[in-house]
Amino acid sequence: MNIIWITIESTRADHTSLYSYERDTTPNLRRIANSDGGRSFSNCISHGIWTRSSIASILTGTWPSRHRAGMDSERIPAELKTVPELLRESGYHTAAISPNANLSSATDLDRGFDDFVWIDKSTLLKNINKSTILKNIINIRNHGGGMTRDTRRHNTGYMMGDMAKRRLRSFANSSEPFFLYLHFGDPHHPYYPHFHY
Repeated sequence: MNIIWITIESTRADHTSLYSYERDTTPNLRRIANSDGGRSFSNCISHGIWTRSSIASILTGTWPSRHRAGMDSERIPAELKTVPELLRESGYHTAAISPNANLSSATDLDRGFDDFVWIDKSTLLKNINKSTILKNIINIRNHGGGMTRDTRRHNTGYMMGDMAKRRLRSFANSSEPFFLYLHFGDPHHPYYPHFHY
């Protein structure tokens, strides 16, 4: 069984199409969750109020008081096994894409991933292909800040989606099961509508 785990920061479950919101805000997420083998979980509790402690809990299965990430430590303890480490030991190929430094080598939350991509200015160009860059430039007004050089106004979700599709295509030809963790951060930031609005 293959596993694709999608985390979307700062998204209220009651404002998604998965949980009967009045507007169809997340049609693709609903389609994936309702597909054959898809899942969504409605009884979830955040273990922390910020990314580092929450993601450390997700990836270790422990409370913040145990892993200490974001409390009195920047990194998770070496003795704690992560979900990707356990899955890799069970024969899975593990991969992750994250635009957030709280989920990176800086916190040891990249541990156990065979293929880990942290998206920032210095790594972006080597991890996306030219057609994705071209599509993003052509559609730049639809992805937040328009033509501004203020990169905080630009979303990475579009490029992450393209990278995820490429990973999934590469996994399709393998008999090895895979675990792909995608950490989207676009809703976390202020929304900058495109120029038309």
